[in-house]
Amino acid sequence: TQWRRFQRKKKLATQKVSARGNATVVQKVELAKRPAKERIALIVEEA
Repeated sequence: TQWRRFQRKKKLATQKVSARGNATVVQKVELAKRPAKERIALIVEEA
């Protein structure tokens, strides 16, 4: 999961450079998506 997080941050960084105005919107959407995905990932890993 750490590697995925790193890749996501890298992707967001490139998006910020390409489109500064959209970066904040994209980040908010990513943050909204993240928790559920990570919870599912953690449950799968622990089980």
